Amino acid sequence: MEFQPSLPESRMAMGVASFGTMLWIAGGLISIGDDILLSNTVWCFDRKISKWTRLTDLPLAMAFPKLLVDRGKLICLGGAVRSSAPNNGTLESIQDMYRLEHGQWVRGNALPEKCHNLVATIVAHNIYVFGGFNTHTMSQIRHPFFYDAKEDKWNILQNLPEEASGFIVAATRDQH
Repeated sequence: MEFQPSLPESRMAMGVASFGTMLWIAGGLISIGDDILLSNTVWCFDRKISKWTRLTDLPLAMAFPKLLVDRGKLICLGGAVRSSAPNNGTLESIQDMYRLEHGQWVRGNALPEKCHNLVATIVAHNIYVFGGFNTHTMSQIRHPFFYDAKEDKWNILQNLPEEASGFIVAATRDQH
């Protein structure tokens, strides 16, 4: 049996990433009774010892973040948080980027657009975002983003043939 210990907290709409024998989950929606709550917890499963370890919580409770791993460091992109409007329980997209460095989440350069449920991959330490959804415009992302790690800067790339959100697969063979 691959995952003997179950998730420490059942959830959906979380970010997931893996590297080597490690699997991370972060954020998501947790059902407690009749309430659906946003989570900021981060967990890491180590297959070598078959154990979950709780890491530093995300700075914000969020659902639908994108998690990536580069050189063993966890990266969190976008996501959806509770609306800041009074008495409004809806979710709104954010454009935050965070890196887990030395046990602390450090804010990076913001994405060019607020988005969640995005699809991204890392190639040669650079991040490519190929689609997502923006609750502010109620539209899918048409233009991919490229994060140039050397320049520490986001760039907008040529438009995709069609708008896309969460259903694109980007596969690459990259040496981390």
